[in-house]
Amino acid sequence: MNRENLQEWIRRNFVPVIAGTAIALILFLGIRYIVNLLNRPAPAPAKPAHEKAEDPDAIHYLVVHHSVSGWGSGAAVVEWHTGPPPHRNWDLPGYHAVIGNGYPTKEAWKKRAYDPSEDGKVDRIVSESLRVNGVRFGNKNALQVCLIGDLDRRDPTEKQMAALINLLTHWCIKYGLDPRTAILGHGEMQERIGLEGYSKTCPGKRVDMDAVRAAVLTKVIQRLLPRGMQR
Repeated sequence: MNRENLQEWIRRNFVPVIAGTAIALILFLGIRYIVNLLNRPAPAPAKPAHEKAEDPDAIHYLVVHHSVSGWGSGAAVVEWHTGPPPHRNWDLPGYHAVIGNGYPTKEAWKKRAYDPSEDGKVDRIVSESLRVNGVRFGNKNALQVCLIGDLDRRDPTEKQMAALINLLTHWCIKYGLDPRTAILGHGEMQERIGLEGYSKTCPGKRVDMDAVRAAVLTKVIQRLLPRGMQR
């Protein structure tokens, strides 16, 4: 058998076997990961955010807020938080991302000029490498996202919630977080820290954080599970 015939014989007989074995191994590891995730109990809560973390740059929490306004956008939040008085004059905005509700400006809200392209639009306004001032005593090791709207009085839009679930799913996978313990509303985070004497409803009474965590967990599993194993 000459060299060319030998190479062809190897290609036909061994390459498919090696490829098949690799695919089977990937499927096995992926399925085992998902089964372990589903079967194990929810882990104990991470250390309170005000305590020193072993890795000062690690992300442990994903905190959800609402703007308590009928309108807004990433640009508006930047102005509200970093502009001179009567704005807050902070060095950075209080959130890493803002999710619009279809009314990006005060004028649009007054005229009820709904813009579908602004509904569910995600504005990334601060680098994930930086910590921001979203939760008193709780900004260390946290990423923060704000839904535009007064969600104590009105429901978030379907597009907003879809965008929120997708963003939180992306962050959970990127930073290796368990949605059941990493995702918290602002008020939940405040309560966990336990250093303030009042309770916030943020991200609003109309946002079911348990449903958010469950939806993100489902999305995480779907994205990690091999496509051929999804129902």
